[in-house]
Amino acid sequence: IESALNQSYVDYEIIVVLDPSSDKSSEIVRSLTDPRIRVFERDSPGPGGYAARNLGIKMAEGQWVVFLDADDEWFDFSLAEHYRLIQESGEKIVCTSWQEHDETGLITVHRPVTERLLSGADFFEAYSVEERLVNTNTIAVKKELFDAVGGFPEKKYSRGGDVATWIRLAYASFSVMCSTIETAIYHREDSTVTKSIAPSISDNAIYNVCAEITASRNCEKAVRRSLYKLSNRHIRYGVAYQAKLGQLRLSDLKYFRFSVSPIEYSLFLLLALLPSKVAGCFAQFVLWLKRAFRVKMDFQK
Repeated sequence: IESALNQSYVDYEIIVVLDPSSDKSSEIVRSLTDPRIRVFERDSPGPGGYAARNLGIKMAEGQWVVFLDADDEWFDFSLAEHYRLIQESGEKIVCTSWQEHDETGLITVHRPVTERLLSGADFFEAYSVEERLVNTNTIAVKKELFDAVGGFPEKKYSRGGDVATWIRLAYASFSVMCSTIETAIYHREDSTVTKSIAPSISDNAIYNVCAEITASRNCEKAVRRSLYKLSNRHIRYGVAYQAKLGQLRLSDLKYFRFSVSPIEYSLFLLLALLPSKVAGCFAQFVLWLKRAFRVKMDFQK
């Protein structure tokens, strides 16, 4: 909240939604007296915070909405950069870059190659390939667009609902403006969702929204292929998790599309056919190699 109060851009309001918390967050928030802050409280917590975000959107008086999760922070020029993008591009969705801090102290910067306007197909293609193109703390959306897509998926998912919502919004707006300027810090060391909730396969929010859009007759071929790749990227987390436990089943692979990832599909198929202990050890070895290579590449950058 302090980082939100310290913005160089001045024409904004702060909406705090208590979901509620089990610690003393509610007391701390209610002790704040800044007139820019409006506080709303829910009776029971909603999985993933999606219901809380929907309430905040509903209560917002401005034309644009930007999010900030409770464990993260903005740089003081965050809203100013979003305002610049909005004014210069005229788009209904703009997003900036960010830093990710993990428990080891490693700082990873997530940014697109260049500042650019992406069409729907190009956005989905980039989102399926780049490490992270959108973060909850760095996206600004025109409020009217949420009415078109129905907001965040309340009472449906415990994780992945934010990404599924960005996909719906991007498909509805046809284009997204992306900036290389870092405006926020994502504190992965404080994140609870990614640590406590295992990635899903059969009930995956990203797979479901991609399947819904690609099943439409109006979905262009380029968009369909990019969404297949984006869906695979998120199903991969659940498939790899099950493989590491030695519990990957052949039935799980129906959610992973062979047409856009044939080599990976073949590897997962092998793991599903191997005895569970052998598959688990092999999968953990592959994941170890991947992590080691990633750390090496981050160090080189």
